[in-house]
Amino acid sequence: MVDPHRYLESIERIKERYRKLQEIKEITFDSLESKYSELPIERNLRINISEYNHLVDEDELKEDISKLEEKKKTFEKKDDIITAGEALEILKTAIFNELCSGSLICVRTSEYDDFFNGVDNIIIDKESGEIIAALDEVATIESTERYFEKHRKIVKENTGSGAYIKYGINLDKENIRVIKVLNLRGLPLILISLPENIIWRVVENYNQISVRRGVLKYFIDQIKSLLSSLEAEIRLRERLLHQRESREEINLIQERINKIKKLLEKIDIYE
Repeated sequence: MVDPHRYLESIERIKERYRKLQEIKEITFDSLESKYSELPIERNLRINISEYNHLVDEDELKEDISKLEEKKKTFEKKDDIITAGEALEILKTAIFNELCSGSLICVRTSEYDDFFNGVDNIIIDKESGEIIAALDEVATIESTERYFEKHRKIVKENTGSGAYIKYGINLDKENIRVIKVLNLRGLPLILISLPENIIWRVVENYNQISVRRGVLKYFIDQIKSLLSSLEAEIRLRERLLHQRESREEINLIQERINKIKKLLEKIDIYE
């Protein structure tokens, strides 16, 4: 038999988590909007593809929106339910923007790019004004197998064609004006993961700076792990170069590795 008191406590705890996540989103959105009023994002920190109507043919944009609505129907998730995966997307967006604001901007991708291109976030390098990396996430429950499976997939994508997003943003050289851009290919893709129980503990204790810094440190360690895997892949391909690998393919992978290294240089100082 369900204990009604424990049930009510559980419901209240969930409501408090959602309230804190909403607060985190609002603070992050207000901070970004105060610096970049032209940033084409909604209050959920996602890129809004409707704001690309001057770049995309009207019929094409309508088709993308229609495809997205049809895709969302296949998921049972209700709009007012926040999954651990969505909570992680919000957390990493907020943490990168708060703790690395001197060198980076992080936003959630459009729902279109999330659903159809498998990219959850993009990070813009303020120095170059360009996207330095795309992020994917996985909220693990108990087994780490899902994480390692996703890690292998990310390595394969980085040694292949790289990540693609249709709706992106850049900054001008003065870091003032936001430039909407389309069809960005070959982006480095980084996996960010946290166990589901840790995600909710971070939400509950988000006001503690030590918690936020600890999560950033964990993200940095994961990026370093990916970098090690990619560098090992490069070494292997260098040995096989005379057999089947082309120098052009290796150079493309090396470019992605260099961008990931540059990202690490920019966020390691905030650790």
